[in-house]
Amino acid sequence: MFQPKIQSWIPDDFVNPGHRRSPPPLECPPQPKHPNPKRTLLLTKEHKNTFGF
Repeated sequence: MFQPKIQSWIPDDFVNPGHRRSPPPLECPPQPKHPNPKRTLLLTKEHKNTFGF
């Protein structure tokens, strides 16, 4: 698999497909709580109804 020298800063577990993939922490900042809990609950129910979870 081609791995450019420029991207040597990427962890091995993110580059190599055989290892467990873990996204860089900078790309996943902690999100604030939703201002409307009822809307969040509604979206969760819609998600369960759509995907059968």
